[in-house]
Amino acid sequence: MLIINGAQLVQPDIRTDNGVIHIIDRVLAPVANWATIATYVETPTLPHLSFMSIFHARSVVPALTLESNRTDKLFTSFSPNDSYITIMPEYGQLPLFENTDLLTMVYMAHVVDGNSVFIPDGLPIEEISALQGTIKFSRRNSHTYVSNGRVRARVVQANIPLVNGVLHVIDNLLYYIYRDVMQMVESLPEARKFYQLIKQLPDITKSVLKDGNQNLTLFIPTDLAFTKIPTCGKNRLAMEQEVLLKVMTAHIVVGMTLDTDSLQVSRSLKALSGDVILVSQVKRDTFIECGGVRAKVEVPDLGTTNGIVHLIDSVLLLNNFTIWEAISYLPLLRCLSFCRQVQELTQNFDDIVDMLSSSESRLTVFLSNDAAMTHASDHVISLLQASRETVYDALRGHMTYGIINIQHLDAPVEIVTLAGTSLRLFHDDDTMDLFVSGSHVTARVTEMDIWCSNGVVYVIDEVLHLPVRTIFQELKRHPNLSYMCTLFESLRNNEFNLSDTQRDLTVFVAANEAFSYLPWPSVDLLMRDLDRTYMILRAHVVPDEKRYLNEISDGTGLPAFQNVIYLLTVNNKRYVINNNVRAEVLTSDIPAVNGRLHIIRHLLYIPYNSVMQLLQSMDETRPFHALMSVNDDYMATVTSLDRNVTLFIPSARYLRTVTSEQMAMMSADPKILKRLFQGHTLPQVRMDDVFLRQYPKENYIESKSSYNMSFTVQKTKNGVFVDGGYDIQILDVIGKAFGCTNGIIYIIDGFLNYSPLTILERLKREPSVSRSLQHMLRLPSPNQVELLNQQNLTFTFLMPHDLAVDFLSYADLSYLHDMQDENRQKVFWRHALNGSEITYDDLRQGRVNSFLLPPEVTFSKLGTGLYFRYHGINSRVTRWNLVACNGIIHLLTHFLYRSPSSSTTYYPADTPTSRTDPVHAVGANKLKLGGVKMLCEILLVSCFGRLAFLVIST
Repeated sequence: MLIINGAQLVQPDIRTDNGVIHIIDRVLAPVANWATIATYVETPTLPHLSFMSIFHARSVVPALTLESNRTDKLFTSFSPNDSYITIMPEYGQLPLFENTDLLTMVYMAHVVDGNSVFIPDGLPIEEISALQGTIKFSRRNSHTYVSNGRVRARVVQANIPLVNGVLHVIDNLLYYIYRDVMQMVESLPEARKFYQLIKQLPDITKSVLKDGNQNLTLFIPTDLAFTKIPTCGKNRLAMEQEVLLKVMTAHIVVGMTLDTDSLQVSRSLKALSGDVILVSQVKRDTFIECGGVRAKVEVPDLGTTNGIVHLIDSVLLLNNFTIWEAISYLPLLRCLSFCRQVQELTQNFDDIVDMLSSSESRLTVFLSNDAAMTHASDHVISLLQASRETVYDALRGHMTYGIINIQHLDAPVEIVTLAGTSLRLFHDDDTMDLFVSGSHVTARVTEMDIWCSNGVVYVIDEVLHLPVRTIFQELKRHPNLSYMCTLFESLRNNEFNLSDTQRDLTVFVAANEAFSYLPWPSVDLLMRDLDRTYMILRAHVVPDEKRYLNEISDGTGLPAFQNVIYLLTVNNKRYVINNNVRAEVLTSDIPAVNGRLHIIRHLLYIPYNSVMQLLQSMDETRPFHALMSVNDDYMATVTSLDRNVTLFIPSARYLRTVTSEQMAMMSADPKILKRLFQGHTLPQVRMDDVFLRQYPKENYIESKSSYNMSFTVQKTKNGVFVDGGYDIQILDVIGKAFGCTNGIIYIIDGFLNYSPLTILERLKREPSVSRSLQHMLRLPSPNQVELLNQQNLTFTFLMPHDLAVDFLSYADLSYLHDMQDENRQKVFWRHALNGSEITYDDLRQGRVNSFLLPPEVTFSKLGTGLYFRYHGINSRVTRWNLVACNGIIHLLTHFLYRSPSSSTTYYPADTPTSRTDPVHAVGANKLKLGGVKMLCEILLVSCFGRLAFLVIST
């Protein structure tokens, strides 16, 4: 947590065209006249402040006064304003100012030496050691409190920055205890009602609270706790002295001073009334229970001269009213419109009234406050009035059998309601607020623990199970959606109206923070070009759909008004994508009467990062980007903001399979880097989702780059694939495509026109030649085989497919391996075109010089087939362009070898040779080879080679 002059850093590093912005939670306070803490106490600059009492008291700590005037040290001072000191009664002032040692300790209890502690809004603050005692922080009802030595003070002015620290103004002296229990009750602003009732107790009881020789622990219900008591219960307290005495003394424990440390273990206590108080803990909270009422300790450890006081949120022992009586007579509930409607509607449901009135069953009931019903659409009100069954199920969906103390939950819990629906109860770990969720409606508990004789009631801020607002009304309820709410309101038309209850919509709404990610030109365009803004809004709305996200599987496309929205899960987070721009789902499944609302982090459809920003920020792109960063053409392309580019980036996962020596070889060779750049870059072309959707029925989409490289995107039943004339890579157009302001990036699992493997390494990894390779490698000497591993040599290697082995008889194989070494080597090198790299395109175009072919080997085209011939053996090219760093490989249907017993074979000229059905990993297609039907495994991978010349010496 970073604090700047008292302001907490909320959101850092918002990039703009001319700098960076950091958002803070308040206006920065300037250092007050460069005053030190010592001089500011003497002459504060704020007109309503006066610290003369502290100024005079500091005479007892002259050394500390001098220290706090130094500018090379830091201090934090918690200083009571004079207005709070002067009202201290005489019985408190005299003992303090007449005891120098006591005054010194109290003074030092307000000073932190060596640290400047600012108080942030809303966040928990760790305790800190003062010169005397320990200062602890707490929050209650939007106020911040500090305590030291069991004395609490409210921070009335926080974070006055000074040249050597910070000063906080408080409303009480810390550390100094001078009130007895009775005086403490009288002084507490949160306990006025309890004090009025205490005064009505017999003198003998009141004397216990004033007795300085007693050790007391008093649990005081706050004024808010008394609002949970219906009029009938309050009347009993006022009219029946015996009930009043019983209830009030149930909050008093005599003979013990129990602070929060003493209450950290479960235990039982005996109250002055004779009742037993049970103590329990849940997470960081302490609870007490007596007479069927459980209360939370909200403000602990208020010290007195004869004991200690804790403020609690319920009145113990007082629950002699039913839930129905609470709904009917409790002002806290009776004022709720939902309760009034419950009363009116349940007149027709005798079973519900009987349950809420009966003492035979115990219930937990959730009642919605006015905020839930104030903005309910007319559609919902009409539905409630017209549909008896809907009302009945909605009411029973707020009730469950048994007592559920949600403050005692240490983990989320599922419960079943009387309607058979489920409720999920859970804490927010950050705010510690309690929530209940039912049928995708999540409500915050605003009022806890209204204990009744037959159960407990909680007040919540939503109607569960039943959407009560339109999508537009839901938008207006969320301040963090105000930007898009304004856009939807301004550009609303007949095509989609978020208030229309006659049409279902699924809407993805970007939070306000989304606009801070956009570069300024995009924001400027949004404000000036309303047609474009409207188009972007349309990209967030799915018509005629009312979908929760858990109903949609990954990769599913939802047809939006503009393009298609896809869903994706990455690392347990849900994302939505439109036109390759993705946004994380922050809050999903907000139901509305006319659809579903999902809050997302970024705007869809409109990119917010440049190509360069994504390449540098994504783990999967950084290694290839680092490799290519020394290539000037590449850097000029990815940094240019005035053109669109399509990049196919080999993933970090793939590059981790490349050895460090291979990476070093690539990075050191400018020719390799140039080919990598040209084989993975489409300048001036943005091949994004919108572009690809222009060809919904096309199998091929071909584009030629300015570097004369042809890129083909192929759509098949097995997926989408891309190749640059060599290896074919699967193209994940949803999960691994990233739209940018100046292009699009696809992450692929390999190179398109290069391989770090040599021909021999590539052959050994190729599963479709495992059998045939065993035979081939037995023909030459080991030294000659090793030539295929030499990176400074170049080959076009014609490798028989495994199926070629099946064309050889046992006699053919025996003769092959029994030949003399020289003849076996000739068979091997008959499959190599030395010193050259001949691509499939070269073969197809007939660019094959006969002098490059091995002796007695010819090349021809028959129909669509490409053949290498040797002595009547016609071997067709069945796969091609398997690239290696020292050449290229084509797979053949036959060995270029003929034994004396071999028969002449012909491959049908009209058999198609194509790459239209690639299969990722391992697949199979049926081919007819020489009239014999066989299963041929086809694994299409891309290849790249380089042209070089080789002279073989034998």
